[in-house]
Amino acid sequence: MILDACSIHEGHSTIRQLSDLKSAGDNVPPFSGAVECRAEVDRNHATIYARIHFSGLFEQQCARCLTKYNHPVSGDIRLILQEQEGRRGAAREGETADFYFNSRDCRVDVSSAIYDEIMTALPLKPLCSEACPGIVVEQKRHDRSAQRSAQREYDPRWEALRKLRNTT
Repeated sequence: MILDACSIHEGHSTIRQLSDLKSAGDNVPPFSGAVECRAEVDRNHATIYARIHFSGLFEQQCARCLTKYNHPVSGDIRLILQEQEGRRGAAREGETADFYFNSRDCRVDVSSAIYDEIMTALPLKPLCSEACPGIVVEQKRHDRSAQRSAQREYDPRWEALRKLRNTT
């Protein structure tokens, strides 16, 4: 989501956008459609306070049955954008603002913050449903003659261990 800080006026406003989060990097999980973002912003001179709500369907692979399914993810983040000449982009650790912008470049890409929230919201062990039975394995029936012949055929190198097993 890209916010144009120059177009945000003093006071309260709402911004709606669809985002593909491609600017956050190549590790964005595949999703079905765009991520819907709604930002409630309050501007007080050079400071913008934003509460961003996001939601989307992300393609996940079930940890039990390995089928792909769409997992809904949504959340809220709060960000502070600060105007400061000569700076733009994400803030460093420990600073009061989350992102900086200046009067020459007012566009602030907050996709990285949304990406971080999405990655923490995705389950570590995704399941298509709580009742997922897992991978269904078909067991083949062996006839008894095949089992007996397999028991008779053995590697002679194991004979010493077989004798030890029979003596105890």
